[in-house]
Amino acid sequence: MQNKTMTEYLASVKVLVDNINAAGGSVDSEDVLHYILNGLPPNYQSFKTFIRSSLQPISLDNLYSLLRSEEVHQTTDAVKDLSFSSTAAPADSTLALFTNRGRGRGRFNSSRGRGRNSGASRPPRAPRFDGHCQICGKVGHSAVTCWHRGNFQYTSPAPSNDVALLANNSTADTNSWYLDSGATAHLSPDLLPFQQPYTGKDHVLVGNGNSVPIQHLGDGLLPTPTRKLLLKPLLHVPNLTHRLLSISKLITDNHCSITFD
Repeated sequence: MQNKTMTEYLASVKVLVDNINAAGGSVDSEDVLHYILNGLPPNYQSFKTFIRSSLQPISLDNLYSLLRSEEVHQTTDAVKDLSFSSTAAPADSTLALFTNRGRGRGRFNSSRGRGRNSGASRPPRAPRFDGHCQICGKVGHSAVTCWHRGNFQYTSPAPSNDVALLANNSTADTNSWYLDSGATAHLSPDLLPFQQPYTGKDHVLVGNGNSVPIQHLGDGLLPTPTRKLLLKPLLHVPNLTHRLLSISKLITDNHCSITFD
């Protein structure tokens, strides 16, 4: 690790993997896992032993979360040993970029950027971050640090019901789109010409826990100063009061990144 933080170390490994993928090669997840473990310092020996002796396969997503958690706990233990405050060092601020499930205004970058990823004898403790990734849908990391962020062929699993966390009962604003880190599809209360009647049984689960029906669906285009962004799928949900853009769908369908001001 060469005096790097865990986030910096994992980011450097992620860059290597992305460069290999960009050159047309491929790296097995198991090889990446062993590469990460081999680069850990001696104080992670018990952690490495635990991971290597685990009877169940451990994904890179879970390994990342466990390593960040272990780093926090080791920092806390070191501070306790020095008789200082027992509060753990705060997590890297980049990890919180997409953790808040709410609206936001952002700018789009259509270039293929690199993903930033972000012992004792006891097994690793549960990770502190418990949010859902907006790309793969898994718990324990954000879209900024997801291993699948640079893989444009990856398709996130589709949930049984689409989710929107910004829906409320306020007056509708039909001229604006709102970025929603919790939405799993693009949603609009307005019926657009290209949309066809929806005959399925799926509903949209809104932030207050209610389930509202989908009336129409189709694929749309959102003009921006640099390009048109594909909105796929774009669902017509009359009960909503805002047009919502799913961050995860924008990233995966348009090969872009989103930076918040």
